[in-house]
Amino acid sequence: MQKRRYVYRRLHGLLRRDAELVNHKRAYRIYREAGLMVRQRKHKRIAGVERELKAPATGENQSWSMDSVSDGLVDVRRIRCLNIVDDFTKRCLVI
Repeated sequence: MQKRRYVYRRLHGLLRRDAELVNHKRAYRIYREAGLMVRQRKHKRIAGVERELKAPATGENQSWSMDSVSDGLVDVRRIRCLNIVDDFTKRCLVI
């Protein structure tokens, strides 16, 4: 087989296209016996880091926060906004 990365569903489709009567369970068993299993990628684990509590802001423009907001319009389109808020005054600086 030239393409080793085929999953068994793709091979089952190729077998059915060639008019061989093979159900998906048999195709999977043959696939496993041939050792063609595609390795599943392992997810990288990120070590848990304890968060440090930051000191509350004591004046304007010392600390800002970002938040994104989305909403659906009547004609099924989406509108997305990025809001920048001053943490001390709770005033939205930019949308």
